[in-house]
Amino acid sequence: MPVPKRRLVGLGLQPPTLTPGRGRAMPAPGLVGSGTAPSLAIVLGALLLGGCVREPDPAAIWARECASCHAEDGRGEARKLPLSPGLDLHESPMVIERARGPIYRVIRQGYSGMPGFDHRLEHREIEALVTYVIDLVHDGSEEPP
Repeated sequence: MPVPKRRLVGLGLQPPTLTPGRGRAMPAPGLVGSGTAPSLAIVLGALLLGGCVREPDPAAIWARECASCHAEDGRGEARKLPLSPGLDLHESPMVIERARGPIYRVIRQGYSGMPGFDHRLEHREIEALVTYVIDLVHDGSEEPP
């Protein structure tokens, strides 16, 4: 025995089809028509805006996350240097050699007394920070041939 339409509507359900028309089943109201266009526009707009990702600002990340220990110029905070000479990035072999992979790993995982930032920074932010650190120590000069 079919469920009465009134009961389906009362439950918040729509019957799957209306009365067959021209030999085919007609879709229930609200499944096609003008209501679809705004929904489609919203979905397409979200997809387009999803590609609009702001580039990371490594100077802001440095100021927020790194400068309190490494200082603004990367030479290390003077009062912390006696305890951690590694804070001076101008003396770091991996930064001097522009070793992007090891620098990335240290920022991501941490090293000695430095915490890792994997949980706080996205991959692209860490990549931007690696470039920033190398440029900071090498004054933005290109890698020697």
